[in-house]
Amino acid sequence: MDSVKVVALPSVFTNVNTNTVCLGGLVTFSNLGANTFTLFPSVATGSLISVPVNTLRTTNFTVAGTGYVLVVLIPKQ
Repeated sequence: MDSVKVVALPSVFTNVNTNTVCLGGLVTFSNLGANTFTLFPSVATGSLISVPVNTLRTTNFTVAGTGYVLVVLIPKQ
């Protein structure tokens, strides 16, 4: 019987350029570990994403990364 090896999805790592932001400023997310990145709720994409600060309320962001899932078929010897 052949076997199949599946390599896990990528781990996404994100850093921001600052710990403190002011209204009207920018926050830049630097993303690593996947092939493509999407920042929610802004729906901006890329490995380097800048978003303006336009509210005094707390805003939670999520970075989602996608990549290729590697599936290897290992034939029986």
